[in-house]
Amino acid sequence: MNGGASFIDVRGARVHNLRNVSLRIPHDRITALCGVSGSGKSSLAFDTLFAEGRRRYLESLPSRAAGALENLDRPDVDYIEGLAPAIAVAQGDSPPGPRAILATEADLFDPVRLLFAHLGTAHCPSCGRVVRAVSPGSLAERLLREPEGTRVMVLSPVFSRGGGAMGAGSTNENGEETARRAREAFDETARAGFVRVQIDGETLAIGDVSPERLESAREIHAVVDRIVVREGARARLVDSVELAMGRSGGEIRIVLWPPDGSTSRTVNESSRFHCPDCGISLPKLEPARFSFFSRSGACPKCEGIGTDASGRVCRACGGSRLRPEVAACRLPLPGEEAPGPNMPELLSMPASALVEWAKRAQSAFASDSAGAGSVAAALLPGLRLRLEFLEKAGVGYLAPWRPAATLSGGELRRVRLAAALGRRLGGVLYVLDEPSAGLHPSDALRLVPLLRELRDCGNTVIVVEHDESIIRAADNVVEFGPGAGRNGGKIVFEGTADRWAAERLGAARQTVPRQVAPRQTSSRRRPGGGRIVVRGARAHNLAGVEVEFPKGAFTVVTGVSGAGKTSLVRDVLGASLAAGRAVGCDAVKGAESIRRVVEAGRALRVRNPRSAVVSACGAYDALRSLFAATPLAKARGYGPSRFSFNTRGGRCEACKGEGRLRLGMSFLPDVVVPCEECGGRRFNRETLEVHWAGRSIADVFDLPVAEAAEVFAAVPRLARVFATLRDAGLGHLALGQETSTLSGGELQRLFLSAELARPGRGFGGVPPDATIYLLDEPGAGQHARDLANLLQVLLRLRDAGGTIVAVEHHPLAVAAADWVIDLGPGAGAAGGRVIAQGTPDDIRACPESKMAPFLADLLPSPSGPPSDFAARERRSFSMNDDNQRESGDNDPAR
Repeated sequence: MNGGASFIDVRGARVHNLRNVSLRIPHDRITALCGVSGSGKSSLAFDTLFAEGRRRYLESLPSRAAGALENLDRPDVDYIEGLAPAIAVAQGDSPPGPRAILATEADLFDPVRLLFAHLGTAHCPSCGRVVRAVSPGSLAERLLREPEGTRVMVLSPVFSRGGGAMGAGSTNENGEETARRAREAFDETARAGFVRVQIDGETLAIGDVSPERLESAREIHAVVDRIVVREGARARLVDSVELAMGRSGGEIRIVLWPPDGSTSRTVNESSRFHCPDCGISLPKLEPARFSFFSRSGACPKCEGIGTDASGRVCRACGGSRLRPEVAACRLPLPGEEAPGPNMPELLSMPASALVEWAKRAQSAFASDSAGAGSVAAALLPGLRLRLEFLEKAGVGYLAPWRPAATLSGGELRRVRLAAALGRRLGGVLYVLDEPSAGLHPSDALRLVPLLRELRDCGNTVIVVEHDESIIRAADNVVEFGPGAGRNGGKIVFEGTADRWAAERLGAARQTVPRQVAPRQTSSRRRPGGGRIVVRGARAHNLAGVEVEFPKGAFTVVTGVSGAGKTSLVRDVLGASLAAGRAVGCDAVKGAESIRRVVEAGRALRVRNPRSAVVSACGAYDALRSLFAATPLAKARGYGPSRFSFNTRGGRCEACKGEGRLRLGMSFLPDVVVPCEECGGRRFNRETLEVHWAGRSIADVFDLPVAEAAEVFAAVPRLARVFATLRDAGLGHLALGQETSTLSGGELQRLFLSAELARPGRGFGGVPPDATIYLLDEPGAGQHARDLANLLQVLLRLRDAGGTIVAVEHHPLAVAAADWVIDLGPGAGAAGGRVIAQGTPDDIRACPESKMAPFLADLLPSPSGPPSDFAARERRSFSMNDDNQRESGDNDPAR
């Protein structure tokens, strides 16, 4: 706990590149940490404050955790006082698995499972009838509510041909065996003293039943009693029901004749969880059975994924992911005649509609003073609160049943943020990693009320952020810099958001020239290499749109979050190019020359824990060969593999070349500690004795990229790669730094710079002009200065002939594009249409575009009518399309 202190007092923080930083962070306030990537923001927020908060929590646990803490280093800081229990929401969290749905990511799944387990009504998956386990008393009470004068016949089943609900046996038994069972059941009924039986619906006296009638019987019931519903009949009715159910093992049949003389009706019931009509026994409804992560609940055919190996909907469960008997359970509301939705149906409603359902459910169950009312009162308010946070985060259009893997990066971040905020904790330190990353500027503004609500609950909120609107909404701003890596790690500003805007924002805008985009616009590339046209795109919420992607150009697909951008680029264009046919659309034209598709966003979602900057940029092979060519390495017979931390021989075997050990903590995240054997250097002593230019391989791993470009200036294969990384603004990264520690923006720049630095015809022998790069929000989580560096890399790839298509929200990236496709106008069902497509000038001039106001500061006011680039390109493509039709080329994609 914070011990009553009004602030978190940090003194002498030296984690990573922090330079003896000291500061005070006020409690119950929003503090924004800003600065260029690599300036030290995350080092303070996550690697100092959150790491120390977690360490102190683990220190309070019993012996097993305490033993692990003997090797767990404290953050390099003199002291921290006033630290509250900490929760981190990082954008680098693991990607969702194949079974994950939005409900699991948003903490909605567990309360919904509990609702169905405790309040749901089981239905037979075969006939659909309600299946209840009734008691004799409850059944008798129900019968007594029939109109007075109703005649009731109570029957106890004693025989059923083929077994089923009322007897043992098999459908494969012969006629003699069936007749024998019928005679035995009848004789036993007679010996028990019953005077009447019902055979196949006909009521007969025991003495009137012939042997021939028994041989043809399909069902035999003992007539236990015949009663008329009237005052004073309760005791007799309860006794009769108990007797009937007791003799048959829980089964009973009731025949009722209304007093008005209308047609009789028959009711089958059971004290077991069993369908009396179909003979199907159902399992007890338990929370685990409503989870497709559990064997007891998941469809055995698709194992809870909902699709088969080919990606088609699973026939066994129809995509419900659940076992049939579980999917058949429904959740009715008291007072409503409708049977209610099953779990997939309920969670397939948009979150905004589910809020209204939760309100109605709360009201309906509030009048129930029995157990159902108390269960609903415990679960529904929390469920409703989480749903409301999804609405406030701007993702209320999403259905909780939607697979999490189909969400865009911005949607997934907001869902996870809403889950953290929906827990409504107080007195907690929340550390948030760029919550606006991947959001349209108009959507980022919607996060401000969320953050303030979190603060107003009595929490301290620390936000690592680049977005100006989020920073301006903070109570306190701390800016790190002035540069990145060794050039950062200092506090260059500390004060209120108003002071920051007045003193630092103007300087930042001068550091990142606002004229970058206009200069690029004035010399904007006019692609002449043709176009890729997608027709009739309908994936997810796309409304049959037709869009065009110029070849050899930089295209940005923009629009509010949920407008259909990722669906268009990843699920239609990318999927069609990969499959060589139209996927999620009617046709794809003009893709014949594309031989290589690079999905940078998807490739970077799963970060290899053993990958380092030097290997990710493609320089590790050349570096290892360089060390293997030294005199000492040759004398000892060391080959290039000796200098790899991924193979035996040269690496430290105690940590398997990772430089650290991961200690498993049951029910808690793993704890990572430095390797004592190698001191975190990854290699064994013999390998470290080999030097090149006075440096061991571990020394080279410690070099920043900018310094490495100078050290290896005489080695062309390495100098070219390191210089490209440096020019892309990655000079502060250490060569041995794990890629799992990089931000999404740094990963994008690293990957694309490696592409740019590769000589010749590109990867796999495919020339750049036959390559298309599909990027998922490359500007997400990047400072404007870093984004400008990334844009330079993208434009150089474009100038080499590459076709670049990026899903993007940052106005600077939109302004730098050659071609823009703006989708909208809203999200979900309100989106999926093309608002405009053309140059950034065309988008700026479009009054319906939500991006237009944000481009106003970056692009000069148009001096004339909107660009005719779009019209010219469409005419050009139409002519090409006509020529294709004349030549009979109708292939959708190749």
